[in-house]
Formats: sequence, structure tokens, C-alpha cells
Amino acid sequence: MLGQVGSRSRAAAITAGWPARARGGTGGLQSPLRVHVLGGLTVEGISELALGSRKARTALRMLALARGAPVPVDRLVDGLWPAHTPRDPAAQVAVLMSRLRGVLGPDRIQHGDGGYRLDCDWLDITSLEELADEARQRLRAGSATTALGAAVAARSLLPPRPFDAEAPTADEQSSMGRSLARVQRLVAEAALAAGDLATGVEAAHALLDLEPYDEDALRLAMAGLSASGRASSALALHERVRLRLVEELGASPSPETDAAHRAVLKGLPVPGIAIGRPPERNDDRALVGWDDELRALDGLFARAASGGPTVAVITGEPGVGKTALATAWLARLDPATPVLTTTCEQVKRALPLQPVLGLVRSALRRAGSQGTSPLLGGDRQFLAPLLDSPTLRAVSEPAWSLDAISSPAGVAVLCAALRRVVGRVFARPGVVFVDDLHRADTSANAGGV
Repeated sequence: MLGQVGSRSRAAAITAGWPARARGGTGGLQSPLRVHVLGGLTVEGISELALGSRKARTALRMLALARGAPVPVDRLVDGLWPAHTPRDPAAQVAVLMSRLRGVLGPDRIQHGDGGYRLDCDWLDITSLEELADEARQRLRAGSATTALGAAVAARSLLPPRPFDAEAPTADEQSSMGRSLARVQRLVAEAALAAGDLATGVEAAHALLDLEPYDEDALRLAMAGLSASGRASSALALHERVRLRLVEELGASPSPETDAAHRAVLKGLPVPGIAIGRPPERNDDRALVGWDDELRALDGLFARAASGGPTVAVITGEPGVGKTALATAWLARLDPATPVLTTTCEQVKRALPLQPVLGLVRSALRRAGSQGTSPLLGGDRQFLAPLLDSPTLRAVSEPAWSLDAISSPAGVAVLCAALRRVVGRVFARPGVVFVDDLHRADTSANAGGV
């Protein structure tokens, strides 16, 4: 599934996708099952009509909210027929599950002693929590830019309002409201710490809309406004919230809020809130006017780190700056993040699987002479003739010559070796950057490389 997540008229579109996965026993590839329950049940690639009746959708939502745990039949019956239980309700539940299997796949809903269980590849509420946790950890570690990318990615999963017509319980609505508030707080804190004052103030105001008496949100907004040179707006906001506390709760602002008020009056930073410097834009790696695209890539990387492999495609007219955008974004990553880069050249007979081999060469450069043997392992004999490295040419008996790649069996063995080597590189989430992908030869896709 490909979906556009960012674009601009002058330049590029960034699209994201998740590769199909192999399902054991199904005899091939099956599209990932991606389920949304925040703001209403949706299944990517499957229409609401195809899911069936409202009871079928309610049953699927209950299974999804269990996050892989079995849901007892009795609980399903109570949720599906809260007022009038039909005759033989277990049989009615079995019929609903059978119909859902016909739509989702025969192995997606499993039945055991504990009840029914949904096997899905991605669930928005789980991804939301993982991204929020990632944002908090990154923020504590001092990586504000990465934290902001994760927090924005988490926020994108939430509906604009903390409830919807299909939310079946008040507890679920309340939980969604808490999640939205938590994420807005993370966006505000991370944005201010990263020096993105406009985003920080916007998120703090949104948090105040959700939590009108939240003095932490008030102080975040005041800090961002004051740092932006808008002290009068910060003081006006403080007065509005102060009056709300007095008139509606009979309470006064906390000592922390009083201290924030005094700091703004004196032109000092608000205590306890980190305000970072805006990103520098005066080096060769930086771009002006590409904040949305860079932010989109930050969010995709954070989402990939918590939800599995993600593909981002940057498209645009020649010369618009696609490579410059990617290079600038790669420069923003943590230096410890594995990054492999390659360029697709015009295909020649002497360059089979050229872009993939370029990735392996990139990995060898990162590993250095001491890391070459552990990286290649037992696959060294297969790759030595193709990598054309003086170090690797010392292999006494290579497994084959360049001519061997012309056979289907040779291609399959080589592709398996390449996958293993690249897999060793990414012991932690990383990035593969392929420039000029439109030039890639068809052999680069052979065997799933």
C-alpha cells in the first residue's frame, strides 16, 4: 500500500509503504493486515461494506482492542447483544467470525479455549503507544528532533476529536482523550526543545483545548510565546486561564505558574521548560523551506522503528532537489544509526545487481577492515567475485565466477547471501538510501533482494 504523506507544488512527493509479508502455510505473500480503531474501525484496503454488518464490525473492533489476546465468547456476546441475547449466541458469534475470515483471510481470526483472537500486522493504538514511548525516551536522552518526529507521527494516528460515533464505551472515549492529550504534550515539549516554537505553541494551545485547567500546558504555551517575542500574548493567555481557574474551580494558579508569569514579565526564560535553538540553515547539508518534507521523513523513520519496514519514495522533476533532500535528512540522524547508501547506475553486463552490491560495499566501508569478516560471515565466498575488493580477492576458492549469475539457481543463491549480509547490518533500526532508483536493473528485484 502506498499513500502520499507529504508534497509541495514545486518539488517532491514523499510516499510511504509497507511491504507484503510471507505467511507460513499460505503458499505465498499476503498483504499486511493494518487495523485502525482510533476514531472508528477501518481496515486498510478493505471497505466498510465488505466487512459486513455493524455487529461484524463491532466484533472485529473488540478483537482488535484485545491486541492479540483471546477474547472470551461470553465477552463478545455481551458486547454484541447488550440487551437481548439470541438463542445459541456462541453459534451466532461463530457465524460472524466465519464471515470475517472470508474477508480478512482464513488464518487472521483464530479460535481456541480462551476465545477468539485476531492476528494483525499493525494496530494503530499499539503503534501510537510505541511512538509516544519512543518520543519520551528520545526527549529524555536529549534528542529533541527525533523525539519531535516520533511525537508528530503518533499524533497523526489520532482523530482530531477524542471520540467518534462508533466508540462503544465511555471508558474507550476517555482513554482516547487521554492518549490525545499525552501526545499533544509530547509534541509541545519536543518542539520547544528542538527550537520549533510555532509547532510547540500550537500543540500547547491544542492541549489546553483538551484540558482547560492544565497548567503544564499553559506554561508550555507561555514559554513558546515568550521565546518567540510574543510576551504580551503569553501574559494574556495566563490571565485567561487564571480567571478560568478562579471562576470555575475556585482555585489560584500554582507556584510554578506564578513563577512562569514573573519570568515572562521580566523577559526571562520560563523555568523548567527547555527551549532549543532553531536548526541551523547555513551549512551545505541544510535546506531552506523543506521543513514539512524533513518532518515527514522523521515521522516515517520513527514509525518504522516501532512498526516494521517502511518504504519512503521521493519523487519529483529532475533537478528539483530530491537527492539534496534525502542527504540533508540523513545528516539529521543519530550517528549510531546504520545507514547504507547506493546509486543505481546505467545497467551494464559487468554490473549485475549493482545497487544491492553498492549497499554491501557501503556496509563494508562502515565496518572497516576489522569488521569485514563478521559482516560477511560464510557468505564471503559468494560475494567476493562480485564486490571486486582487494581484501576479498584473497579468498582462495570463490564459490563461483561472474558467469554463474546468469543461471536462475545462481541468482537465487546470491540473493540469499545478499539478504543475509544486509540483515547483519541492521541489528537496530536503520536506513537504506537508493538514489536514482528508476535506473535499477530487473535483477535487483530477483529473489526479493
